Amino acid sequence: MSLRAENTVPSSERALTESSSSSSSTTTTREIQTPGAFGKLIPANDKARNAFQNAILYINEKAGPYLKQFVIVEGSSNSHNSSEEYSDDSDTDYDTNVGCQSFSESQSLQGYFALSLDTIPRLARTIGWRIGKGSSKAPDDSRGIDVLLVRPGQKEARKIAAVHALIQFNVDSGALVLIAGSKKSVSYYLENKEIKLPKSSQIVLSRPTNRFRVGDLEYSMTFDVSDTVTFTQRRDSYLKGVHGRDPPHPKLDPIPQPYHARVGHAVIHNSLGFGTFGWVFVGVDTTTGHPLAVKELRLRRNDQTMRSAKDEVAVARRFMKVCLLLFW
Repeated sequence: MSLRAENTVPSSERALTESSSSSSSTTTTREIQTPGAFGKLIPANDKARNAFQNAILYINEKAGPYLKQFVIVEGSSNSHNSSEEYSDDSDTDYDTNVGCQSFSESQSLQGYFALSLDTIPRLARTIGWRIGKGSSKAPDDSRGIDVLLVRPGQKEARKIAAVHALIQFNVDSGALVLIAGSKKSVSYYLENKEIKLPKSSQIVLSRPTNRFRVGDLEYSMTFDVSDTVTFTQRRDSYLKGVHGRDPPHPKLDPIPQPYHARVGHAVIHNSLGFGTFGWVFVGVDTTTGHPLAVKELRLRRNDQTMRSAKDEVAVARRFMKVCLLLFW
């Protein structure tokens, strides 16, 4: 079963509306929270905000309806001239800022890229949401991506790959993961620590609000679900329809929660029950997105308890595909 974005919510209700001419005021739209909406990819530094505004102009002027479905504009600006020429060769690095608009505060556009199960990406079966600058060599009007971060020819495009990163669900846990799709830089920020992602590596977007950087552009990925039950049903239907997979374990939360505890490379969601030595939890491996069985071991300092614990660790390592054991 192949799901395509063209068959979902009309773009006139989801994203940008067409402007009547290139000299008119910047396009606006109101935000509509649909049952399948789950995430906002919000520009978080000046370069990303400027890139967002120029990407909107390009999408409105030259792109087809597909890319518009992933953009929400919350505010508009005064009229400005958007008729300057941009090079459309996205596969070239640029030494100059070719025709790039610079927006003042009075001309600022505010908005974000919307992730929603109402707008399934074209390559959902194998990839998920592709973000980058795209390529003019793509056979359709999408430039071979779903989220256009920069306008082709813009200065910021020099450090952005055609498909710079991917955002997709792990089919076993349902966790949303960020995958580096290029050798160009992708970084995830955990607290104040920068985690650099080599090409093809991934990390779970494990917090209600996540911050990451592609090239020089920083974004805040915020989960925003109006109805968790409905969203979970939509997500499970998506995983079944697109990937042919059964729903994730019901104890795994569909979106990150403030109470989730991070221990090493695991994010603990909820308890499964009480075992011989302590509680058993279910969680997600942040480096793969796969589900984890997490067991708490509470030990007394005597030989018999230590031997029993070592035997349990040995058995777990032998028979469990993924296991994390915590000692207290």
